Amino acid sequence: GNRDVVRLEISYTSMIDGTGKELLAGKEENVKVVNLDVWFANERALVCTVPTDEGEEEDGESSSADPLSGNGSNILFFLAEEDVDKSLEKLRAA
Repeated sequence: GNRDVVRLEISYTSMIDGTGKELLAGKEENVKVVNLDVWFANERALVCTVPTDEGEEEDGESSSADPLSGNGSNILFFLAEEDVDKSLEKLRAA
C-alpha cells in the first residue's frame, strides 16, 4: 500500500573531507541542498532514499512507488557512531 513520504531537506555550507580539511561552499548561492525521503528512523539508524525525477509528483512531492528502484543505488543507510572523531582518525592517511 501507499504511505506518506517524510521528506528531509539538508542544507550545508561546508564539509570536512577525509583528511580533516574543511571545504567551504563560499558564497550564499553555493549552499548545497540535499532532499531525502525517510523510510525508517530511530535513535541508532536512519534509512533514506534519494528522490528521483521520475518519482516526483506534479506538486513536487516524492512518489513512494518503488524506493528500491535502481538496484539500491539511491539508498542511504546511516548508523549512529559513538566516537566520530576516533572513527575518522582511523580512516585518515598517515
